[in-house]
Amino acid sequence: MEDKESIFGPEFDEMALPRRKSLMPWWVKIFTWIFLVMGFGVAVSSLTSLGGISVNISLYGMHASTWPLSVLVLILISLYLLKGLTAICLLLERDWAIKLGLADAVTGILCCIFVMCYSMISGDGFSFRLELFALIPYLRWLIKVKPLWERA
Repeated sequence: MEDKESIFGPEFDEMALPRRKSLMPWWVKIFTWIFLVMGFGVAVSSLTSLGGISVNISLYGMHASTWPLSVLVLILISLYLLKGLTAICLLLERDWAIKLGLADAVTGILCCIFVMCYSMISGDGFSFRLELFALIPYLRWLIKVKPLWERA
């Protein structure tokens, strides 16, 4: 059986490129499934809140009740939907999944920093967000894997 090597060299050989799912480490796969389920749950709970059922929602140290709808609730729902959409795109190996993941990671880091600063300014004391221990490696992984993802 012949190897299908490109006439332009091994860097153009399609057989040498890994599958995008194999580029994801185990911890990214676990968080991807978690946020896929949570994104779906938040979408369902936001629909039930329109019926008058109160649901508590929190992320990055921000928490609110989904009834009545407020700006904070809409921000939290948007963040969860962004995480859910990112999870779907990563699992389905979409071309723009890494760009969406970068936006998700940077948004998460900025939200954590905002919550930490806001808690100090409002007089609640210093509150370190443990989510940063997952978001920073996630951002580093996204930056590192971006060229490989785009070639695969």
